[in-house]
Amino acid sequence: MFESELKFFKQLKDSQSKLYSMKHDLKNQYVVLMGMLSQGDTAEAEKYLQNSIQKIEHIDYFFTNNYVLNYLLNEKIATAKSNSITLNVKSFLPEKINLDTDIFAVVLGNLIDNSLNAVLRLSNTEEKEVSLLIKQFDHNLLIEISNAFDTAELQTRKNRRFEGIGIKNVKRIVEEHGGIYNQ
Repeated sequence: MFESELKFFKQLKDSQSKLYSMKHDLKNQYVVLMGMLSQGDTAEAEKYLQNSIQKIEHIDYFFTNNYVLNYLLNEKIATAKSNSITLNVKSFLPEKINLDTDIFAVVLGNLIDNSLNAVLRLSNTEEKEVSLLIKQFDHNLLIEISNAFDTAELQTRKNRRFEGIGIKNVKRIVEEHGGIYNQ
């Protein structure tokens, strides 16, 4: 168990370093582009932008300055992508957020996992999409997640809505923080 935690934190550190590096280099890239454009060299600027876009496609997405949340979301996006699911994330969080790590790990992790699993069970591949909105306002956190699901599961998986371990943990943490859970 210690080895897996150590590996997690090493990957987390590597991911954060990549994000800071990308953020740092972005300003210099803009300066280079401005130089090209000021000389009217639009063809070279276009080539430079295309090259940058190709590099970005292989870098983790940047959602917030919270490295734990970024790592979690990037891992979930990678999991979704490997299962041919689109995970759309919209994050409206302040630069500094003070949230318990359990909110990310337990609440957000379980909600995303449940949505991905529901979408995986669908037979129609066109509906394999999950939308996630995370927003903080007035020290309140809104997590809204939506996805298509097989309506037959409303009956066949009825007890899981109330008895599933993941949902119980989500409800517990939401209640501990004075929040509201609605499914």
